Amino acid sequence: MKPALSLLGASMWAVPLLFATSGFLSTLDGRSVDLPRRMRRLLVPYAVWSVVLLAYSAQGAIRAGAALNGLNWLGVVFAGEAFYTLWFLAMLVYVTLVGWALRSDSARLAGAGLAMVAYAALAVVRAGEPVLATDTWSGFLAIAPLCVASYLLGAALPRASWPKGRVAALFVVAAMAAGGAMYVVWGVELTQGQQLAVMLAGSVAALGLLGMLARAGSEARALSGAAWAGRMSLGIYVIHAPVLNIVRYVTHTRDSASFVWALALCLIGIAVALGASYVISLARPLRPLVR
Repeated sequence: MKPALSLLGASMWAVPLLFATSGFLSTLDGRSVDLPRRMRRLLVPYAVWSVVLLAYSAQGAIRAGAALNGLNWLGVVFAGEAFYTLWFLAMLVYVTLVGWALRSDSARLAGAGLAMVAYAALAVVRAGEPVLATDTWSGFLAIAPLCVASYLLGAALPRASWPKGRVAALFVVAAMAAGGAMYVVWGVELTQGQQLAVMLAGSVAALGLLGMLARAGSEARALSGAAWAGRMSLGIYVIHAPVLNIVRYVTHTRDSASFVWALALCLIGIAVALGASYVISLARPLRPLVR
């Protein structure tokens, strides 16, 4: 399983890259955050998919006629608890509000620094506690400072200097390799302190990748590439969980530890979710749900 662990650790840049890219696009070409439009684009899919995924996750209780006990409605509304796949949309609402309030690069950098200090402090205080022991709210709040810092650093990135060529590429590869090595050594059941180290490596890789994108060509090309990635990934992310669970149920591989099966199911889930996203996007009223 070491190849799977190394790939998992090396992919930890995905979470900070999501928020850094959002911040990057919000200030590209000297633009300012259009808060009403931004809230509408985030809250519409968040509200709709929360209802859909929450109903899906509760289907067993509904069919059995049992009471839906244990649903944390505050978590559903404010922390994206519905099937635990929509937390990133709720978090994007919060980081957008922070980015809108901090208008200058100096304020954003100061805010990012404070957020990282808070993130490190939380991890140190709970260093020995397992990450998987956290509930929705504690897990959501524990990762929030990292998401805020990534967004603010991404927002300041269009006007920052960044190394080019091989230096930048080596910088990114080294950070990814460090994340992969940590997972091989520690496994998947990380403590809060270990997760801090892994996510810091992922953040370095994410900002490096984004910096390379910004320096690879014109700002228009950077904007086009990042916007395309956003359109593609949103539909996959909000739909992939039910798709993956259905495929696991049909193939009887829910408890399989096979790396090959895990990779195959991941590709199947992405393909089906992407196809569903495309079909949904053909109807103009439904297009905001996947784009």
